[in-house]
Amino acid sequence: MKKINNKKGDEMMLKKRLLKFAIVILTLIALGFIFRKSIMIVVADVLYDNKRYLYSCKDLPNYEEVVQALEDNKEFVKQIEDVEPGFIDVYPGTIKDCPGKGDIHIYFPGHSQREIIEELIGSDLLFGIPYRMTNI
Repeated sequence: MKKINNKKGDEMMLKKRLLKFAIVILTLIALGFIFRKSIMIVVADVLYDNKRYLYSCKDLPNYEEVVQALEDNKEFVKQIEDVEPGFIDVYPGTIKDCPGKGDIHIYFPGHSQREIIEELIGSDLLFGIPYRMTNI
């Protein structure tokens, strides 16, 4: 008789463990969805040496404003590109999920160039505009 009760107890323990495990997994999945953008930014920075931002569409300038800002600041843009001539590009970027909005996109060849560029810019904004950096 005790063996039967013990078996039922073991089954209950197993069910409780599985339920706790399922709750932990579902919580981790939910947190992943909630912090998806932040996680993507960390992964982009740590693994790929890219720089991203968390601005919403309403906080981004119109694409035309980005083009004009780059045109008005050609000399500084050239200074950035001259960190590694022929390998760094600075151009207006479009945002797929934000029609008509833009940002500045900077392509660079390596981490040392990224550090120099970030030091030149000295902010999370370039000419008051969010910018992305992509290691090529």
